[in-house]
Formats: sequence, C-alpha cells, structure tokens
Amino acid sequence: MNARPRKTLKGGTWPFVEPTQHGVPSDAPRPGRRLRSQPMRRARRRAADATTGGHMLSLEPGIYLRVQELPNGPTPFPLRSGFGLDTAYRALGLFNPSETSDAYFILSNDRDEIWFICNRHLRCLGLLRGSQATRMPLEQARTLLRMESCAMPDALLAPGTGGRTLHQGAQAM
Repeated sequence: MNARPRKTLKGGTWPFVEPTQHGVPSDAPRPGRRLRSQPMRRARRRAADATTGGHMLSLEPGIYLRVQELPNGPTPFPLRSGFGLDTAYRALGLFNPSETSDAYFILSNDRDEIWFICNRHLRCLGLLRGSQATRMPLEQARTLLRMESCAMPDALLAPGTGGRTLHQGAQAM
C-alpha cells in the first residue's frame, strides 16, 4: 500500500491511502477513506514524552539523599532493595511518571544496581558539588557538608545560627 501525502482540507489534515494495483486485501482502506489518526497521535506523544522525559524537571547536581523507609510507602522498599540506613546516596536523576504525583529518584544501591526510589522514602542531606561518588558513608557526607558550610560566604549563612546554613539551622530548631 502506497500512502499519498497528506491533503489539507477545510476540516484540517486528512491522510488518504490509495491501494496498490494488485492484491489489495479486503480489510485494506479504500481510496478516499479516512484513516484513524488518533492512535498515531497518542503514539507520537508517548514517544516524545519518552525522549524528553514528559515534563520539564530540574535536578540540582550533587544532591545527596539518605533513606528513611516508610512502612506503608510505595514500592520498591529501599531497605529490601540493597540500600542502607548508614549510607548517603547521590541522586543520579529524577523521574516523574504522569500517572502519579510522586517523583522517583534514580539511585545506585550498595550492589551497584540502578533503582527508581520514591521521594517519600528519601530525605535530603544537602549539596556536595565537588563530589562525584554515587554513595558514601552517612557520617562522611555530614562531615563534608559541615566543612562546606564553614567555607561558605557569610551572606549565605543564616543569621544567629552559629555558622550553620539555613537548612542546618532549621534542623536544630
């Protein structure tokens, strides 16, 4: 079957198909019969969403997270999937499926497997912009965060918090 280029009519664009001269199957579209374009539009939209991620999401490079599994939270459960409570994990990416309001962080577990873990199981530690490690011991990450906060300019420190950042000051209260 040879497809003729789309023709523009008053109602919009209509694809028409003309059959080949010989061997036209009985279920083949007849000349001038409109093809269903809705499934094709949905398929193109899904393909575009897959390549662009569907929605624009931004992820700060160098963000480290810790696991705090919720007992009735969404699957997969991180502690059953090779993650530990004493490890800080670098967010490698972020995915937001359209059928849910949850975001799924892309993390590498202790067995070097890549997992999509729901944001409800995770807590933010902070930003370590200079580190490229996919995971590190939790205490080492906290030490590095303290060292970075001491090196911050005074304008970024929260007033009256004794040199802690705004985030650390909120935790202490």
